Amino acid sequence: MGPAPAPPRAGHLTGPPLPASSLDHIAPALAAIADAVHTAPVWCHGDMHGDNVVIAGPRAIRHLVDFTDAAAGPRESDVAQTLVMTDALSTLQARTVTDSYPLALDHHLLGAWVVFHTLRSWTHSSPGDDRALWARRLDDLSRRTPHLFRTRRPERTR
Repeated sequence: MGPAPAPPRAGHLTGPPLPASSLDHIAPALAAIADAVHTAPVWCHGDMHGDNVVIAGPRAIRHLVDFTDAAAGPRESDVAQTLVMTDALSTLQARTVTDSYPLALDHHLLGAWVVFHTLRSWTHSSPGDDRALWARRLDDLSRRTPHLFRTRRPERTR
């Protein structure tokens, strides 16, 4: 057996490293995630969107497909990933998703995970229009949930 793989570097999740300044900007969201009272992990789909839901039969029974990203984890993370990837971030759209979830959700923690997954999507995006889309979503989140972002202080000039 070879040596154990090295643990990920700070600020490096799956994919490219997250810029330290970006992690600093969402420090309150990361603190909320780190300080959360941890409930038992649940099975998370990890890639929930309309293409992964099949409706079948006369009673329109919904079936989930594509479990390649499934793993045990915090329920708020999985629901937040769904909200981010389906762009269901308005209050009404988010309630449609969260009201259909069968377990209780910590909405402050859910918001923190939304910020995290949005930054992660920005990091994985291609330069250009795709990156600009995720940057706009981060800006919108920082206006709607300022408590989950660290505001940048203007630098002093002498």
